[in-house]
Amino acid sequence: LFTVAVGMYSVSNLSRLSDDIEILYNNHVKGLDAARALNISALRMVREEKNIILTNDADEIQRYLDLLATERKKFDTALKDVPKFFLSAEGKNLCDKLMQSAQAWLVLHDKVVELGKTSDAALNEQSQQLSAGDARKAMATMAQDMQKLVDFKLMRTDELNDSSTRMYETSRLITILGIVASVLVGLGLGF
Repeated sequence: LFTVAVGMYSVSNLSRLSDDIEILYNNHVKGLDAARALNISALRMVREEKNIILTNDADEIQRYLDLLATERKKFDTALKDVPKFFLSAEGKNLCDKLMQSAQAWLVLHDKVVELGKTSDAALNEQSQQLSAGDARKAMATMAQDMQKLVDFKLMRTDELNDSSTRMYETSRLITILGIVASVLVGLGLGF
């Protein structure tokens, strides 16, 4: 009977470990992946923004605008996906900050692209100044907010890993002690 109780305890803890692994993957790993996708799209958008500013050829500008439109869709999708992986109050707060900084950057980014997509030298100069000034600062703020989300996710992942490790070690110890006790009791009753 004692062996059955130890076995049930071990299986119960294995079930909890399985739940922890599911949380680790579905919440934390996918949350990190969503932040990574958002960051990559933002960097690609900045690259296309710079390409638009640097060229005066109408066909090239249109090609970069098309690439930018595709990347913008990916960015918007990734931005909408990020909050579903941050469910705690602290996570939601960090997510809200990212949303605000992303919107602030997008306003400036759109203005840079609007000014830069012409062959007018004066507008292009304004676009370059805005891109190198306020838009760069807004992008840096958004990047910092993304990094805070990643750091938060990594912290939660470490906490879950530590908790799971402790649970495993405790279960292993109790199982080993239970088996040893069962063997000793069986030997004692047998003699």
